[in-house]
Amino acid sequence: MSKRVILPKLYMLNKFIQRPSARVLGCTFAISLCLISPSVINSTSWAQTRSTLIEQLQSSNEQQWLKAAEALSKRGTEAVPALRNALKSPNARVRSGAAFALGRIGAVASVAIPDLALLLKDSNQLVRANAVFALGNMGKATKSVVPQLAETLKDKDNNIRVSIIRVFEALGTDARAAVPGLIAILDDPDATLIYNAVQALLQIGETPELIAATKNPNPQIRGAAIASLARTNNPETIKVITAGLKDTDARVRRNAVVTLRLVAAKAKSTVPALIDALKDPDEGVRQMAAEALGEIRPLKEMVAALLSENENLQRGAAYALGKIGAAAVPELRNALKHPNPRVRSYAASALGDMGLPAKAALPELTVALKDSDAKVRENAIRAIGFSGKAKTLIPQLTKLLKDNDPLVRNAAAKSLNMGSVAKAAIPELTLALKDSNNDVRKSALYALGSMGEQAKSVSPQIAAMLQDKDVLIRTDVVSTLINVHGNKSTVLPYLGNALKNPDKNVRVAAAYALGDISNPTKETIRYLLAGNTDSDQDVRGAVAVSLSKIRAKAPNLMPKK
Repeated sequence: MSKRVILPKLYMLNKFIQRPSARVLGCTFAISLCLISPSVINSTSWAQTRSTLIEQLQSSNEQQWLKAAEALSKRGTEAVPALRNALKSPNARVRSGAAFALGRIGAVASVAIPDLALLLKDSNQLVRANAVFALGNMGKATKSVVPQLAETLKDKDNNIRVSIIRVFEALGTDARAAVPGLIAILDDPDATLIYNAVQALLQIGETPELIAATKNPNPQIRGAAIASLARTNNPETIKVITAGLKDTDARVRRNAVVTLRLVAAKAKSTVPALIDALKDPDEGVRQMAAEALGEIRPLKEMVAALLSENENLQRGAAYALGKIGAAAVPELRNALKHPNPRVRSYAASALGDMGLPAKAALPELTVALKDSDAKVRENAIRAIGFSGKAKTLIPQLTKLLKDNDPLVRNAAAKSLNMGSVAKAAIPELTLALKDSNNDVRKSALYALGSMGEQAKSVSPQIAAMLQDKDVLIRTDVVSTLINVHGNKSTVLPYLGNALKNPDKNVRVAAAYALGDISNPTKETIRYLLAGNTDSDQDVRGAVAVSLSKIRAKAPNLMPKK
């Protein structure tokens, strides 16, 4: 009964009880009405509202449908009986909306789980999708319908299948009955399905079916099954994973080594197999095995691998020893004296990978700068650079700018990119600007740029590189000139010349640089105005940006219109 109906009746009642003969009866009736009306009002109101909202679930208007479903869900358990009944509606929109509303209500509506499970076979895709959504929000109680959900993994809609798989992932060990269905998905062509299936299997944990799948004739299933065992603590299961390193399919071996990497900290027994994997014909397997060994940190075994004659073992061992860090330095210092140049080279590489701890090996690394093997010299330079001690060896590093190997020269130029502290190397770095190797010229340019105004005297030689055959070098010359002039107006003649360069990218860089000069002058404006007539719109755009900047910070320099 609405207020619009009740209020006139209360008014008439008031008139009635004003009669003396009717006061007792009227008062009694009024009291009774006051006592019962709230429940009657609420009950009647909810019944009407409920019916209206259920009817609105039929709407083809998505916004109206959603508002009705949301309104029903806000009633909580009070709406569950009506929603369960609506799940049986002949109208698919009603069934779908009821399922959605139950899902929004959540676990307190778990009494509806059997009804929702029946909708997993509904002919309407949206009904099935919302039934899965609802079951996914019912908490642990959903385990009672895992078999029905597993059967629905065959649904033709992949989004529904993914949603079901995520329900199993949330259920964890309570979804063990779904394992066979999840294993079947591991052969699916859809990578998203496979990924989600593996995640669900990881949460469910190892089962006999999953162990058996590691020997499936299909390599895709074998590899994914192995990946699904990554949370194991079981030594026997770790043996199963390790056996995958011998699989005939490289994809399975990769999955096996990645999985072992995840369980490695709990299973040092895997070290021999992982070392053997360093010799695998597949580069991906070798790299992943090295990464796993770097996390396990078996120092003794890695040193032995470094000293072996197998280059793949040496390479993998060097990577792992670099990850081991300071504890490996004494052994690597000794390895730098090994008669085999490849051992010396990988020892220097490992020291470079570990960074600062390599400073303890500085005496041996300094000697290695004169090694007869170019790779040893190159890796020694790199290790010295990362050790933080390059500043103490500037003369030795400068000398290597004339090495007969371009990789060594490039490494030396990179190591001298340390600012004005290396100013003694400016003459040799300037000569390196004419090196026949692009990388060496580029690294020398960067090193000179890092020295700031200490390298200002070689601006003509730097500017000459605006004609370099390498387009990237030509563009980088502009920023180097700005650096060595401290972003001051002394760079103007060089930038003005750059604005005439045949390379559009150089002209654009020069135009932008002119706008960033800290103390612009009228000459700056003159150069920019000249660039304003450039045939390329990108150059003209850069000029406009720079003129705008100068107008903001020095408006008096701008010509009057």
